[in-house]
Amino acid sequence: MFYIGKEVDVQQTLVHELGHVSLKQLREQQHISPIVTGRTPQEMIAKRLVDEGMAEHFRKRMYHEPNLFTDRDWPQSPEDWQQTYSHPEQIYFVRTFYEGGECLVRQILRTHGRRGMEYLIKNPPTNELLDLPGYRRRSLEALSRDKF
Repeated sequence: MFYIGKEVDVQQTLVHELGHVSLKQLREQQHISPIVTGRTPQEMIAKRLVDEGMAEHFRKRMYHEPNLFTDRDWPQSPEDWQQTYSHPEQIYFVRTFYEGGECLVRQILRTHGRRGMEYLIKNPPTNELLDLPGYRRRSLEALSRDKF
């Protein structure tokens, strides 16, 4: 199996996809629609970041794989985000939504587990795409205070 010129381990791909199944089940339990059709580009980007980030987090935890994406790697403008989102065939898309998404959610999930998952799917960073480190910090603070 290949993805953008890189051989992909089928077992790891299945673990990632099972992460998506878990998210779908959690959304159903919380009565949250998984549909993003007709939403704004920011809503679709934020949902994609959270979804791919959580699925990738499950895979990386299972295989003890590090994440080399840092907060300095995020797109810097709305145009950068739109360009990245519009070209899923490019490696920067994969790096941003999979690696970046995992970077965004890692500390929230490790610290708060299922509550962190619920928070992320109910409160994606729709209006905070240009300050994702701040979003992560505010999310951790809200979860620590039980304010969600």
